[in-house]
Amino acid sequence: MIKNQIHQYYNDLAKTYNENRFENSYGKYIDGQEKYFFEFIFKKKDIQIS
Repeated sequence: MIKNQIHQYYNDLAKTYNENRFENSYGKYIDGQEKYFFEFIFKKKDIQIS
């Protein structure tokens, strides 16, 4: 029962994830920080991300 409730909860969140994650200033800030971090890590290994 609980497993189904958790699964449904995350399914409901998934419908608006991109909007909630990227369409506000904090989400855009976090996205930029993540991209910077990964670019830094992958450049050290001569791998680039786009």
